[in-house]
Amino acid sequence: MDKKSFKLIICALLSLMFVLSPILVIGADLTEKVKQAEDDINKAKSDNESIDKDIQDATDKILKIDNTISNLTLTIQDNETKIHDLNIEIDKKQIIVEKAHKATLDAQEAFKERAEELYKYGSNNYIEGLMKSKGLEDFIQRLSYIRKAMSTDQLLVENCEKTEQNYNDKVSELQSVLKEQEDLKTANEIKVGELNTYKEQQQKNIDDLENKKKANSNLITESQLVIDLSKYNIDYTPNRGSDPDPVSLALSFVNKTPYVWGGTSPDGFDCSGLVVYCYRQVLGMILPRTAEMQQCVGVAIPENEMQRGDLIFYGYPAHHVAIYVGNGMMVDAPYTGKDVSVEPVHVYSDFSGARRVR
Repeated sequence: MDKKSFKLIICALLSLMFVLSPILVIGADLTEKVKQAEDDINKAKSDNESIDKDIQDATDKILKIDNTISNLTLTIQDNETKIHDLNIEIDKKQIIVEKAHKATLDAQEAFKERAEELYKYGSNNYIEGLMKSKGLEDFIQRLSYIRKAMSTDQLLVENCEKTEQNYNDKVSELQSVLKEQEDLKTANEIKVGELNTYKEQQQKNIDDLENKKKANSNLITESQLVIDLSKYNIDYTPNRGSDPDPVSLALSFVNKTPYVWGGTSPDGFDCSGLVVYCYRQVLGMILPRTAEMQQCVGVAIPENEMQRGDLIFYGYPAHHVAIYVGNGMMVDAPYTGKDVSVEPVHVYSDFSGARRVR
């Protein structure tokens, strides 16, 4: 091997070491973070399996509660029908009772009038009548008539009072049955209320579990992003309540937020909408709305001097913009059908430069 070839090999090795050294250093720094991310993913997945079981148990309880409430509702409707029918029957019987009471009063009044007549005038009249008897047989017949008249009046009063009492007893029986139905209806309504309260508690439990599951799913997505970005030697720390930089905020939407033409919110972004949102939320900066206009903001930066947070443009005038992450990677909202993604800077062929806006 001649000296020239040896020098070329040495230069190549040195260049390779120069290129790989930051990767090796960063890779060493990321090892613990990647391991933690893998542990977080496994724990979150296990937790979600348990949550799914708890959600299913709560859902089954709600189904049983709904079935019980449905049956009780039918029972309450039956109670209401019986109560309605009983009230109608009681009203009818009350009318009969009133008529029977009037008949009793009429009979009592007739008996009273006959008794008063006998008391005031009857002695002389009845005695005079008896004295006019034409013999013993006639006397006995006249006496029997007087007794029958008094007995008939008394019997009529007793019958009327008995009839009235019978109808009053029937009304009382109906009112007793009515009260039973009303009490049953009230008890069933209380049960329905208690079941609805329990159902609401179960639904709240499900909502809380769903929120935990969603938080775990977000943790899985973010932890997976830590692992994926580590392959490009990008140190990504998910936001845990602290204020992120624009890049971290943009990365938090990776694989979660879809591309939406004209979108400027976490419900959906287009490329320039993602830039506008992240810089406004974190730094309070108001950037122009379109990629073409954003290309006119800030200071132009050579590709070999690009830093985390610089804006990367494609086409001139620009038709696409992304945020530089580091190590030759960027985060952007690519196009319809894809979510916010992390991709190499040169994934598109018409790279036209970078600009620093802060």
